[in-house]
Amino acid sequence: MEIFEFDQKLYNEALKEDEREATTLRNIENIMDTLKLTVEEAMAALKIPKDEWEMYVERLEESCNL
Repeated sequence: MEIFEFDQKLYNEALKEDEREATTLRNIENIMDTLKLTVEEAMAALKIPKDEWEMYVERLEESCNL
């Protein structure tokens, strides 16, 4: 059995990334609802890099909001 040292800095960075993704998902949903855009149009309007689109579409599908 191995014991791993807790890395607070790494944990904080992961938490910050999770918060950024959650905020982006809310922004996508809000702009889709407000402006009646497709998910692709919303991500383009928010200038989300295309290499991240698939991940956000999957996350939206998982939450059944798409």
